[in-house]
Formats: sequence, structure tokens, C-alpha cells
Amino acid sequence: MEWKDASTYSKSVADRIPTVWKLFLDNVDVTVHRHIYNKGAWHISSKFLDVDTMVLNGKEIEDAKEEALDLAAQLINKKITELQRAYQQIKR
Repeated sequence: MEWKDASTYSKSVADRIPTVWKLFLDNVDVTVHRHIYNKGAWHISSKFLDVDTMVLNGKEIEDAKEEALDLAAQLINKKITELQRAYQQIKR
């Protein structure tokens, strides 16, 4: 797994500190980022997992990434369970 810096930088900013990290697990996107209204905390977002933004507890980026992966795993398991139930209803 390789996290990519997906931050956008102004041309005038000399000190480029990443504020957005993105990871793709096949077609599952996981993004760890700062939020404009809560710059002191890291957040997770994922289109595939239907997460607009959730605050993470990790204060350091590596802790936030680990927490994001744990949360993504939980959300993936939940989605699998929901899909299996729907599939079983079709197969009855």
C-alpha cells in the first residue's frame, strides 16, 4: 500500500507540507486530510465507502493513516454484510 500526496499547493508557498493523503485499495478510495473548519485534526473521506468526512483521533499523520485504515476495514466489512444480505434475498 502506498499513500500518495494529493495536496494542492499555491505557487507562492515555499514550505509545502502535505495536507491530503490518498490511498486506493483496488477501487476503494481512502483519503486522510485536514478540513478547512478544523485544521488541527485529521479527517477521513471515501466516495466508495460513502464517508463525506469523519474526524480521526490521531494527531500525527501516520497515526491518522492507521486509524483511517482500521475504519475503512470496518466500513468494508459492513458493506460486505449488507451486500450479502441483499444477495441472499435475490437468491431465495
